[in-house]
Amino acid sequence: GGTVVITGPRSDVPRLLQASDILVLPSHDVVETLPLAVLEAMAAGVPVVASRVGSLPEVISDGDNGILIPPADGAALAAAIGRLLDDRPRALEMAARARTMVEEHYSVERMADGYAELFHDLATRN
Repeated sequence: GGTVVITGPRSDVPRLLQASDILVLPSHDVVETLPLAVLEAMAAGVPVVASRVGSLPEVISDGDNGILIPPADGAALAAAIGRLLDDRPRALEMAARARTMVEEHYSVERMADGYAELFHDLATRN
């Protein structure tokens, strides 16, 4: 209904994500690397609009599993949000692809395997 609520710290983020239509993360390139909020939204099946900064282009394939916009571009931000709100089936398709990508590349198992590989490499260096 045209309302934005800034809640402060919350312990019920999964519930809030399920109630969300879109996660919007307009960031500047000196601020973000790989925000967990984006991965959490993608894992929850929430469409994402984010600035093309940090590692976000490695996670979000623009137009496929989310929408990337130039940093500090309010017009592009508004247009991207409008596209997702106006085409709910497309937004849900993007969200489904995002969820699959997170499950395949950012699972706990994948992270544990990555750490094991890193530790092995470090331990076997001369």
